[in-house]
Amino acid sequence: MKIKQKLKEYILEKEQKFIKHYFCCYCNRFISLINTHLEHFLPRDFFKNQQFSYSNIFVSCNDKKTCGHFKENKETSILNPSKDIFADYLEYKISDNGIEIVSKNNLGLKYKKICEDTIKILNLNERRLVNYRMNLYIQHVRKKVPFDYAEIHPILMNFLKKLQE
Repeated sequence: MKIKQKLKEYILEKEQKFIKHYFCCYCNRFISLINTHLEHFLPRDFFKNQQFSYSNIFVSCNDKKTCGHFKENKETSILNPSKDIFADYLEYKISDNGIEIVSKNNLGLKYKKICEDTIKILNLNERRLVNYRMNLYIQHVRKKVPFDYAEIHPILMNFLKKLQE
């Protein structure tokens, strides 16, 4: 087995697993071992000394229009999955487009900018992501289909549960 594959398995098992499923480090979508890639938070082109640092490597979905692939090799100032708890800075909001990710209102200017950059650079409100979240809302809140707790990230699950109340 390749080293990259083993590393991916290890990171998913130890860092990105909730209940029994794996989730993308950025968009929180359910992912599998097969359709993912190793994501260097600090780009290898700019931070060669961090290339093999465990705290710099995550597993991201393989979507070319969002997350790690969309971020590419850009040096950016965004929320770091190993240091920042996304739920402390970002939240879900129902809009005319669907369910979007927005920065929380109670943040200072510095973190407001970092959150806005995170959403933009990772394209977290890409149409398919917004629709995915809205479909979960329709399915589980409006139609009252029971949740499969294992396949929905806990942060999104909490948001949907609050809407049920």
